Amino acid sequence: MKIQDGTGRQYSTKVSSDNRLSTNSVSVSSDHFIARNTGKVWSVVFKDIDPAGADDYFIYIKNNSTTFDYNVTDLRISSTVAGQLEFNSVSGTASGGTTNTPVSRKIGSVNAPDITSETGTDITGLTSDGTVFLLTLEADKMFQLRTSSNIIVQPGKSVALLWGVSTGILSGTLSVVEEPIVFDF
Repeated sequence: MKIQDGTGRQYSTKVSSDNRLSTNSVSVSSDHFIARNTGKVWSVVFKDIDPAGADDYFIYIKNNSTTFDYNVTDLRISSTVAGQLEFNSVSGTASGGTTNTPVSRKIGSVNAPDITSETGTDITGLTSDGTVFLLTLEADKMFQLRTSSNIIVQPGKSVALLWGVSTGILSGTLSVVEEPIVFDF
């Protein structure tokens, strides 16, 4: 059997001594592919947030969609002091935050995520359902959390960031990607 092109020119496929097809390809990350093709990758930026006290939530994100998961693919954050940050799964009704509008990474896209995104110095009304990541930050250094599994926020679910110490000014960016719910297994 011979694999030939479909143009009628009779070009044959090359096969290596390991019985592998000889091919060339270009790959891009799924975030890049989604951003380029749909504009559904967003930055949730927070700047100069000084939590009111120890163990205060300062970022809150809730998935309001019924048809999409929202994945947090990475977090970049810095603090003016060393401390511990908890990335928590939460429940309850957030109170005390201010709306924080995500910005599409495809500049000019009008797509907006179906999420509630808030920042504040002490977002209350939340109960931790578990710590997804416990991170130790150094003073005045940018920290990046990248997880290949992503943090998948299903419809109706929420996540929040909690700062463990009573001082420190926090700035950073959460990356959020919309992903259709696919049942393919």
